[in-house]
Amino acid sequence: MILNIIILILVIIIFLIIIKNKFFDGFSNASGYGFRLLLNQNKSIFTSLVPISKSTDIKLLSFINQLKYSIIKPPNTLKYTGTEQGLISRTPKKYNNIILVPGLSDCILKQNNNIVWTENYKNIKKNIYTSKSTNKDGHFHSIRNILKSMNYFEGDKMNTLNYNFIDLNLEEIVDEFKNLLKENTVIIAYDFGCVIINLCIQYLTEKEKKLINKLLFICPTIGGVPLSLKEYFSGNGILSSEQVSKIDSCLLSFPNEKFHTNPVIIYNNISYKPDSIPTLIKNNLYKNFNMNDLLKLQENSFINPEIDTTIIGCSGYNTPTCYNYKNNLKELPERYLPKHSNKNSSMIPFKTIEGLQTDGDSVVSLKSIKHLHSLWNKNCNLEIINSHDHYTILKSYELGLMISKLV
Repeated sequence: MILNIIILILVIIIFLIIIKNKFFDGFSNASGYGFRLLLNQNKSIFTSLVPISKSTDIKLLSFINQLKYSIIKPPNTLKYTGTEQGLISRTPKKYNNIILVPGLSDCILKQNNNIVWTENYKNIKKNIYTSKSTNKDGHFHSIRNILKSMNYFEGDKMNTLNYNFIDLNLEEIVDEFKNLLKENTVIIAYDFGCVIINLCIQYLTEKEKKLINKLLFICPTIGGVPLSLKEYFSGNGILSSEQVSKIDSCLLSFPNEKFHTNPVIIYNNISYKPDSIPTLIKNNLYKNFNMNDLLKLQENSFINPEIDTTIIGCSGYNTPTCYNYKNNLKELPERYLPKHSNKNSSMIPFKTIEGLQTDGDSVVSLKSIKHLHSLWNKNCNLEIINSHDHYTILKSYELGLMISKLV
């Protein structure tokens, strides 16, 4: 009897821990174990500000273990360094060269060796960063685990393209990209990283482009997302609108008229389409606002890379398409009852939602993904996954399968 009581208590404790991790930690990218987050309000284009889920999809974990202990993969090669390192493991030569390009998810920026992003994000400024690196335990951690289980090693045939997304220096990014480029390269990019890498590809010679075998674009924000406007005008609850307005990648994420044909902002009962947003900002916020150069740069990211490309998108989630600010751009936009959404109300877990919604992955609309595919149709394959959103896709079994086939 006592033993049964102890077992029952342990089961209750474990259940409460799971519930706490799943429903009350504020994660918007929880996955696995059959749970879904109820309070999915922590969306941001700056995915480093979206906490990383502690859970791992059980199917993905099983798949990684299968890869790790597979007897058919080539064995590791060992190299004697002649130093204190002794023997080190190397990726077999027959493997591809992998370049990972995170979105704004795994960036670390330092000033004088002190981290200023993301830990000290409230002190965010431009032109102060002395170094940049990647959070190896960030949102791309599961992708690294998949590749590691296939004998890819960081710094050998698997490298990450780092960039300062606050003050973009494309020339510097292109130089770093070219240094990582080798024969039989496969590029895996996510979110804003897809914008960055496609801009870099535009600067390659034909000979250099031939070094790239395949591109995998996961939930690309090419074409922009309305969520960037909400964060620019009223912040995201973590960064203020003044802080966000200083971030180049936010401006490059503004919805573009070529991808978003309907109004994206309502202000003083007037609807504004993407091409009217600069005028709205000039007249109401910053008189000297000018994004002509960034607009040209953004549209360069729409150019077909003319490389074998797979685009992965997600559907089934409420995705912002337009925000109503009434008469104050600094306040949070209007919230609506589910019946005012373009989505099925049964898909919405809370009473009201911020902005008008459409179908997508909670950040990027399905319409934008399909439009990008139509622009690149000749050399592009589109995969739509219904069971994951913009964040959970990175820990999905389906993505793991695609990566294993790709590399």
